[in-house]
Amino acid sequence: MEDEIRFRFDDFDKRFQTLEKRFDDVKWYFAGAATMFAVFISLFTLVAGSNFSNERNSLQQFKSDLRADLGKVESVPDIELLGLNGEPLTGQEVPVRIEKSQDGNMHMVVEYAIRNKGAGNSGLMFLKVYSRPPIELAHGSFDEKDFRYEEYVNASSFDPNDIPGGNYDSDYTARIAVNGEVAPGRYPLMLKVYFGKGKVAQSRFTISVR
Repeated sequence: MEDEIRFRFDDFDKRFQTLEKRFDDVKWYFAGAATMFAVFISLFTLVAGSNFSNERNSLQQFKSDLRADLGKVESVPDIELLGLNGEPLTGQEVPVRIEKSQDGNMHMVVEYAIRNKGAGNSGLMFLKVYSRPPIELAHGSFDEKDFRYEEYVNASSFDPNDIPGGNYDSDYTARIAVNGEVAPGRYPLMLKVYFGKGKVAQSRFTISVR
């Protein structure tokens, strides 16, 4: 009987020790989990703070770039075509000359002015001239159905070119080759000036040939 009781006590001690060991393991597990959670929170806080700082710097850079872009947008050219009287060219009657060059070709001499009302420089300017019969120019017109002919004036023929903004005015003389003689009379004409980034200024007016 004593041996059986001793055996049971020994078995009970072994189970108690096993239970105590498991309890210690559970304590270490929770302690480790709490430590890992604390480390995770610390890392999360560090990463979140770093991301917030990066986002703030990015927003500051975006604001600076936006302000610079707005400054560029404000400095744009705005071209207006004028007669030599300083009034808008559209609707005016402008006297022109028909001259014969030394090589025998005929030219129509048109005098006008350009005003840059915008804040930015005009950039290189290109001119297109449109006419109707009997004034025959070198090319047929495709973009203006009211006119049959057109001719081009390259940027190199403008003097000055790339005019500044701030209501800067400059007068120009366009010498346009025409086919054949042009009888005295009044004829419709159209000018288009291409400038800046895809901007166009245009005027329809009447020329008087004498």
